[in-house]
Amino acid sequence: MPSFKPNHIPSELETSRLRLRYQRATDAATIHASVLETLDDLRRFPGSSPWAEAEPSLEATETRCKAGERAFLEGEAFPFVVLLKSSGEHVGNVGLHSVDWSIPKGELGYWCRRSHQGKGLMLEAVRAVAGFAFETLGLRRVQAQTHELNVPSCRLCERAGLELEAVLRHDGRDADGELGSTRIYARIR
Repeated sequence: MPSFKPNHIPSELETSRLRLRYQRATDAATIHASVLETLDDLRRFPGSSPWAEAEPSLEATETRCKAGERAFLEGEAFPFVVLLKSSGEHVGNVGLHSVDWSIPKGELGYWCRRSHQGKGLMLEAVRAVAGFAFETLGLRRVQAQTHELNVPSCRLCERAGLELEAVLRHDGRDADGELGSTRIYARIR
């Protein structure tokens, strides 16, 4: 297994419009407000954001933020808050989860605050984290899972250079209780 040194990992990434900073416990109130604004979107595709299926409390968000900070510092996952460079406003979150250093690979997860959807910001953030995964962390595989009916998320994966590898048919239920399928996208190095 490759050795991992957290002190060699940058705590911030930048794009032309965004600053991505590793998630900290002190981000809880900001993230919580953004989640509440976007809750209907996060719940539209069950399984995509299991932490949002029940309305999260501020305390639950604080717990998730603390766990995210710990995971980042220990090299288990790399959750980032996405902020506009121009104003510092929270846009959403993006991160690498389920990191397996024996391969090495990780899974992309992302969500965009409702008031910032449709501006290409999450595509910019996902591209930055995918680049970080390959260039900084040395991962060989990055994948993302999305509900087959979540067309914006499927398009984002494709525009970010991930290829559709599989469709897991009838592997969960959608918001109406109907069977739904998951698309697996991946990029390898």
